[in-house]
Amino acid sequence: MNSTFYVSDPTALGTPWYYTSAPSLIPGVPDKYLSLASPIVMYWTLSIFFHLLDNYSHCPPFSWMDVERYRIHESEEMKTRNKVTPREVLSAVIIQQVIQTLAGYWWIPDDAEHPPVMSLAEHGRAMQGYAPWVLRVLQVLLGDITAARLMKSYGSHLVYCVYWWLVPTFQAFLA
Repeated sequence: MNSTFYVSDPTALGTPWYYTSAPSLIPGVPDKYLSLASPIVMYWTLSIFFHLLDNYSHCPPFSWMDVERYRIHESEEMKTRNKVTPREVLSAVIIQQVIQTLAGYWWIPDDAEHPPVMSLAEHGRAMQGYAPWVLRVLQVLLGDITAARLMKSYGSHLVYCVYWWLVPTFQAFLA
């Protein structure tokens, strides 16, 4: 059974919202540096938010949330349990982030070493390569007749979902 017979043109479905064909996500900022800075920016943004929530929950804009009733530990109990000073935590976090950034700088290749961004036609050819795999999985799970019907009716959509959503999700979980 020829699986490409069932998949007309998966590129006609477009690209998902997360895809960009631009060489970098933010113009003028190489993706290498963005990927090095974003975890640090997110860490400090969330840390400051939770610090404000923890220490200033009685003040606006946090007072409406009534976060005190959701505390797991009382403040006094937390103060007796914490043996590390805020200065020690701050220095350990900064050292860890410097090591993380240096390792990332060494590990992540420069943008010049990356292959050029794939065109929509190249994505289409890659999706056509997924069609036999999708058909085979459907045949194993549902049988030949049902798999053929599904591929005939929804082949392009199935290959699109596998290519743009299922494979990247597995790659993210395995990373």
